[in-house]
Amino acid sequence: MNRGSRSRKLPQLAALQSTVLALQEIGKPEEPVQSEIWTGEKDNQGVSVKAAEGIEVRLDETYSPDFPDTLPTVLNEKFQVLAIWSKPRKTYVQNVLSILDQFEEFIHRRPTVVLGDFNANPTFDAGNAKHSKFHHIEERMNAVGLISAYHQYFGEPFGAESRASIYWMWKENKPFHIDYVFVPKTWSHHITRVDVGDYNSWKSLSDHRPLSVELGTLPAEAWL
Repeated sequence: MNRGSRSRKLPQLAALQSTVLALQEIGKPEEPVQSEIWTGEKDNQGVSVKAAEGIEVRLDETYSPDFPDTLPTVLNEKFQVLAIWSKPRKTYVQNVLSILDQFEEFIHRRPTVVLGDFNANPTFDAGNAKHSKFHHIEERMNAVGLISAYHQYFGEPFGAESRASIYWMWKENKPFHIDYVFVPKTWSHHITRVDVGDYNSWKSLSDHRPLSVELGTLPAEAWL
């Protein structure tokens, strides 16, 4: 979820009772926060991964200042979260593809969730070059064994999402879906709920809406 001040946003997000919370365009904590990792080019806008009490989160050594809005984190030394805030470095799609190139070894190391604000959707492809289409992201995610939790759960194709993750410029008549949570394919049958925040509940806090994914108990083989 993006935008809005940390002090105003976090109390409402706390009501979601998330085990892991990833935020984009979030300000740097004034003081170190337990179980939260933050990175960013500006103190008032960065990327954060915040874990619930009892979960240890650390920044992975693959973090690169060349990708200041990408946060590779390890949780309980058991699984990983790669949080992305894509910016138009060439294009948003090309930036995501560059991130996947940079962190491919990291993704293969442990079960990994790749999520965040990709600023991309197939409906935006018309203005992109042939090598910068959204399907390239789909193909790369598939190649590293990841599927979109939203699309798996709702059975909707990319580009035909019925639930918006952003209302452009806070306008209810400009809904788009540009935020994603990609999980290991071995987790796909254990997705028990996916939810996207509605327009009215979050309109005072952000133009984006929280995308929540709930998982049931994962069998031992899903952690391999």
